Amino acid sequence: MVFSEAAYLLNQAGCYLRDRVRYEEAERLYVRALAICEEQLGERHPNTATSLNNLGLLYSNQGKNEEAERLYVRALAIYEQSLGKEHPSTRIVRRNYALMLRNMGRDADADLLER
Repeated sequence: MVFSEAAYLLNQAGCYLRDRVRYEEAERLYVRALAICEEQLGERHPNTATSLNNLGLLYSNQGKNEEAERLYVRALAIYEQSLGKEHPSTRIVRRNYALMLRNMGRDADADLLER
């Protein structure tokens, strides 16, 4: 049996590996954490959004912007619905997403997102 607490630990280990540019290892952990969250907590749970954001950040760091954008959009929708638009977690995802958009040269989209 897998517990949702395992997802938290996998996310933490993934962050550690991402910060050390061990992207392949981090990706495996983030993908597993996301699967656990979706299975144990549901697709609309804030912890699922955390996993989506973490994987999105990893993909953004690697220049996999299309994949990252899909994840950021999902995470942002979950957080806005469950925690509100001004919650710190929602703001973190919005900031990560806007930064990626700016790095892609999509400043107008980033401006809209930040308003």
